[in-house]
Amino acid sequence: MLTDVAIADEYTEGIETELKDYFQTLTSASAFTDTIWFLDKLKRSAGHSDGNYKIYFASIPAMYRDVVRFWVLLRLRNGGAVSTQSSNVVSMANCLKFFIKEVGAPDLSEINRLVIEAYEDYLLPRRDISKSSKECWWSAVNNFFKDMQTWPYMPDATPVAPGNPFSRTELDRKHSQRLVPEMVLEQLDLAYRDERVPLEDRLCYWILRSIPSRVGELCSIRLKCLRPYVFNGRKGFILTVPDYKQAANQHKARKKLIHILDEGHGKFLLDMVRAQQKVAKELQDVLPESDKGYLMISPHNRMINAILAGSDQDRKLAPFILTGPTVRRRMKQMTEHFKVIGTDGKSYDLITHCFRHNGITERLYEGFTFVEIRDMSGHHGTQMLTTSYVHVKDEEIKARAKERRERGEQGPPVLFRGRIMNMSTEKEEQLLKTPRAYRIGNLGICSDVTSCGSDLFECLDCEYLVPDADNEDYYAAEYGKWADRIVKHTKSGNRSLAEQASYMAQQYEKLLDRIRLSLFMQAGEATSG
Repeated sequence: MLTDVAIADEYTEGIETELKDYFQTLTSASAFTDTIWFLDKLKRSAGHSDGNYKIYFASIPAMYRDVVRFWVLLRLRNGGAVSTQSSNVVSMANCLKFFIKEVGAPDLSEINRLVIEAYEDYLLPRRDISKSSKECWWSAVNNFFKDMQTWPYMPDATPVAPGNPFSRTELDRKHSQRLVPEMVLEQLDLAYRDERVPLEDRLCYWILRSIPSRVGELCSIRLKCLRPYVFNGRKGFILTVPDYKQAANQHKARKKLIHILDEGHGKFLLDMVRAQQKVAKELQDVLPESDKGYLMISPHNRMINAILAGSDQDRKLAPFILTGPTVRRRMKQMTEHFKVIGTDGKSYDLITHCFRHNGITERLYEGFTFVEIRDMSGHHGTQMLTTSYVHVKDEEIKARAKERRERGEQGPPVLFRGRIMNMSTEKEEQLLKTPRAYRIGNLGICSDVTSCGSDLFECLDCEYLVPDADNEDYYAAEYGKWADRIVKHTKSGNRSLAEQASYMAQQYEKLLDRIRLSLFMQAGEATSG
């Protein structure tokens, strides 16, 4: 979701020149007045498509383009992602075209509350526009008028009322709808075990299937991505996957260190990585300099249908690095060739990001251990997940609460009966003003107002998560479910799934711990008062 945080830069003499100078730090391929900006200096990996770094202004009416360009630069300079600004431009194009059609190409300074209300009335009944599009369009318009309020050709006061009339409900955002159905996974698993399928395509699928990753991260894996490790006498390898933050223009990637045992499904995956390393090494000399050093190199871009049919007709013989669009296009060809059908009996429309949602639940295979270690760049130690978890008793939490009270410390922030305890009044009011905007399913509220867009899996262990005390029964049920799976997988000897279940149980236990600690501290203060 687009952030609703206002940009602090006010209009001052020389800010336009300042922003144009900033623009030059983003690109060596575009001019400010171009209708297509290619921000090549922000490109973080050869495995990322150029399209991820382009912003298209042609849809913006010519009379408004410069002000929208300046707005985009303000947002980029304040940490906004290129993809978000690209979406912002599309959103503003729809709004500005409405202004021209309904009001007659007005100066932006003439836009008032009545015009904005007319735009809301226009969007409200439109069934051909999705709920998510309406929400994003309105958010962009709101941010545009807030951010540019002090500029000379804008209204003196923002004409957009607070809040978003098109905010989606929790039901609209249900993560379960993003899962690939089990019957589809079974068909895809069978298809991608077919050795006629190019090695690089099989490897892409099985990494996405086994390790919760984004396609951009997958295509950015370096050639030297494996290093051995031994744990309790069992040999394995650490696969290093770059982890680019989607919401920030950061050139340097964090590292996800994925521990894979060299046995069972882990060996199946590692064998493909090692085979692809051999292919990529042999092609290094014929690759352009920018593509060297990456793992996901394809010898040639051939249609999947042609390969499986044994055709010798090549679309493109030169080797190249896979990018997100290429992976998605090839997977679409695979589903069509193997006639993969969904639960409705129709051809299944595969969205690659859905593998991430499947992978962060319980789709890990026997022999594969998933341990994502954060903030360990430059360290050689490993941190394995425990295979059992000891329940923290209320008496122990009460003792900790008492110690913290005596030291004058606050309890952790917790949502309780419509209020957020242990949080500054200013921030509490900001979050509770539009609680649905920061709601994370049944987990609670995200207190990170920059809206990072992380998945539920990442939210569980995030310091910004404010758990909801009213959902304590839900957390307890989830803890019990995962604790049962620890026992189940331990008895069956499936160590990797036992470790994964242990991690999930631990996260829910931490949430229960935080709620109880906060409530006990609050109760203690009331008693002592």
